[in-house]
Amino acid sequence: YNTIFDNSVDPNQWEMWIYNDGRLSFRIASGYLLYDLDELQGPNAWYHVAVTWSKNGILANCRLYINGELKTVNNSMGWVDPGTEIFLGGNLNTRGNGKLDEFCLWDIEIPPGQIRENMHLTLTGNEPGLVSYWQFNEGAGNTTVDPIGGNNGILHNMDPDDWVTSTVPVGGGSSFTHIVETTGNYDFTGTGLSIEFTEKTGTDTIVVSKLSLAPNHFPTITLL
Repeated sequence: YNTIFDNSVDPNQWEMWIYNDGRLSFRIASGYLLYDLDELQGPNAWYHVAVTWSKNGILANCRLYINGELKTVNNSMGWVDPGTEIFLGGNLNTRGNGKLDEFCLWDIEIPPGQIRENMHLTLTGNEPGLVSYWQFNEGAGNTTVDPIGGNNGILHNMDPDDWVTSTVPVGGGSSFTHIVETTGNYDFTGTGLSIEFTEKTGTDTIVVSKLSLAPNHFPTITLL
């Protein structure tokens, strides 16, 4: 398997990994969140992954979002306080083999709407609850800067050729959300886009993101 991150508290606690068969998994202590990435694009694709949790006594209510969409919930995951160090790519378990970009930590439970709206946007640094933010924009060297919390990371086993131009579909810009229940014209404020719905059944959440600077790879359209 490939480790995305683990934590100094214990090799089997506060970790995320991908099994060789494509299943993405996260756990705090006992219990799991699990989703098969082969249901989406499989390997060699970028994924926006978000995990939220709220502590409930000795348990935690946990949610896993992939590309802005809630995929699985576990409301009885065992709780243990995390250690003081997080290892991106793994340190206590099998090391990960892949690419990582735009990694952030929060001390609040981010609501689903904010996860969807921020999925393709870089953060400003002023977002409430943002604790640490690693963008990996250095392009050289063996450190990566956290401008929010000052938790600068040391990159181990890092050769100059390991720095690559990111193709993650993320850039500066703005997003806007409409809950669409009826036909009509909907203006997505700040994006320069409006959509006319001439037929409508049911209720849909439509998120539009406008990137001010062209990313290296353009986002694909996801209908939630």
